[in-house]
Amino acid sequence: MEEYRLIESSIQIKNINRDVTYNSPINFNESMTAPRHRWFPYKEGFSPSFVRGFLNQHLKNKSGIVFDPFSGVGTTSIVAAECGLVAKGFDVSAMAIFVANVKALNLTESEIKKFRKQMEDFLKAPLKTEHTPPSNDTVISYFEEDCLSALLRVKYYILNIANKNFQSLFFLAFLSIIESYSTHRKAGNGVKMKMRVGYDTPNLIKQVKSSMVGLLENYCADLQQHPLQKIPEFNIASCLNESAYDGLEQIACVITSPPYANCFDYSKIYLRELWLGDFYKSTDDQRLFRNASLRS
Repeated sequence: MEEYRLIESSIQIKNINRDVTYNSPINFNESMTAPRHRWFPYKEGFSPSFVRGFLNQHLKNKSGIVFDPFSGVGTTSIVAAECGLVAKGFDVSAMAIFVANVKALNLTESEIKKFRKQMEDFLKAPLKTEHTPPSNDTVISYFEEDCLSALLRVKYYILNIANKNFQSLFFLAFLSIIESYSTHRKAGNGVKMKMRVGYDTPNLIKQVKSSMVGLLENYCADLQQHPLQKIPEFNIASCLNESAYDGLEQIACVITSPPYANCFDYSKIYLRELWLGDFYKSTDDQRLFRNASLRS
């Protein structure tokens, strides 16, 4: 404790205008209406305007790296890239890094046309073949049998899409709808049983396809209307690993949200997405990620 006291006593706090508040920007609500940021809701993320405000007010070195050592789904880096800045982020979650990398995609007009054709093919596809279910009884218990079957058929289709960028966009939409077709919702530091389900069992496949395509239409619109000026770089890494910082000598700014002193266990909150997204393939994977995320 004495060591911490000495460190803190050496830090000079700069007084700022205390009339300025960030009550709205420090939650993810704004992100759910912002291009690209709305592609995947993330627990305890902050909003684009929060990052943009700090960059506009404080960033002096426009050629340096904007860095986030706890990058989550990439809000800091995506905003920096929207502003034409070089940006990099670390996170210990392979799922979060996947989401961030998909949000950072740019497609040409020609690619967007082909992507729309892929969406048309998806709507017409019979989706009869199922992917293998996750080897986790808890995850399986969070779904009615018909719903899990429908999701696994969608997953099988996605994993057979030849174009890797298209596949990633479809897979992100798949991860985003999983909770809608589960018997449980995210709550606090885990999940709770829903009071009522929001799906129509007789038309399940049609409804799942519609949910997916609704999100993919948003992705198309954002890709077309809001291309990134630069492509940010994301890596699966712990900020505690010294070697992860190689090549990061030119950091100009750090904007981050640390992991809340382990108040949130992302290995539990996103258990369904992590297993159905194949980010966990065994209980060892789950244990290793939990240890890494809580350790950081």
